[in-house]
Amino acid sequence: MKIDQSFKIMSSNSPGAYARALRVIGQDLADLFPVSIEIQIQGQQFVVRGECSKDRLAAKQPKPQRQGLKNFCAGVLSRDVATLTGGGKPAIVQFERVYSPEEINQIDEIGMRRRFGVGKIPDIRSLAETLRTIGRLVDGQAGQLLKIHKDARRIVFEYRDGAGNTHNELMSIPDLHKLQKSFYEKRGDLIGLDPWKDRKFPKR
Repeated sequence: MKIDQSFKIMSSNSPGAYARALRVIGQDLADLFPVSIEIQIQGQQFVVRGECSKDRLAAKQPKPQRQGLKNFCAGVLSRDVATLTGGGKPAIVQFERVYSPEEINQIDEIGMRRRFGVGKIPDIRSLAETLRTIGRLVDGQAGQLLKIHKDARRIVFEYRDGAGNTHNELMSIPDLHKLQKSFYEKRGDLIGLDPWKDRKFPKR
């Protein structure tokens, strides 16, 4: 995808816009094994705030070819959120990252070499696939994503529909995995279609 098309990708209601961006973000954050994350859409940017192990964050240093891809917005917040005592458990710290459309495109291109083979089912429990599923749901409703919050038990996301109405949806992680599994089991019969379009959200 060309860089000059990136803003259109992020801001339009074209199919797959949010699904693609959120998959890329999930893949980029996967090594951190975040305890929780919140994603907010600010203009053309995806602002991510989260919590993860201090050791994981220290190990996740930008590689030479990745320098300049991330805007850490003053980097890692140095304050520990909580220092877990006993059992040698690591401290949990906050992190913040901002992804522009250009950065998402570049990260996606770098990650293409590590993509799954054609026809291979991705790991539905991965952060990338979890976020991608939320993106698919919003894309399927021709919606505008506003915010996502995910922790170990649930994922909550807020979006605005085509009529300008705001919706808040909550899904447990097990329910989300069931939805993902159902999609991938049927996708062979849905080539060329959008199985997420008009998808009914689970009742709370």
